[in-house]
Amino acid sequence: MRRHLERRLRALEAARRGGCEFWIYRGDEVRSPDGEQVTREEAESRSRAAGRFAFFISETDWRL
Repeated sequence: MRRHLERRLRALEAARRGGCEFWIYRGDEVRSPDGEQVTREEAESRSRAAGRFAFFISETDWRL
């Protein structure tokens, strides 16, 4: 089920110009699904610049 949800969320992310980006947070840093680690502020800034909504989720919730 987790893989199915992950595929659906990535498809949604790719299908919509603008759309949303999912970031996994761990303390002060966040990580993209691709593994890039930045601060939350930098992630929000990048998402805004790309015209996307930044959605932050905990690592535990991401694994569900």
